[in-house]
Amino acid sequence: MLKHVFFLVDIRHDPTADDVVMYNYLFKNNVPYTIVATKADKLPKSQVKNRLRSIANFLKVGEGNLIAVSSTAKTGKDMVLDRIDKVLAAHAASEQADEGQE
Repeated sequence: MLKHVFFLVDIRHDPTADDVVMYNYLFKNNVPYTIVATKADKLPKSQVKNRLRSIANFLKVGEGNLIAVSSTAKTGKDMVLDRIDKVLAAHAASEQADEGQE
């Protein structure tokens, strides 16, 4: 059972047909997700927010569901790690609550 998916898309382009299929799967199956927009270093910094907004509009999600990252520039790493920590904490709390009900 998937608890959370980190869904990678290329920030330079609108989501591909395969990206849309994956997004629809996650949405229809109620799988929590975070969209990670990769290759942010390939764009001027002034275009990153516009591309995030475009991807969010394309997928009909809030911009807060996207994190721009660059492996070469090391940007966004802390935000992804923070999101992972939050997902793990929520999962641990959920498991503890489930154990208390048994």
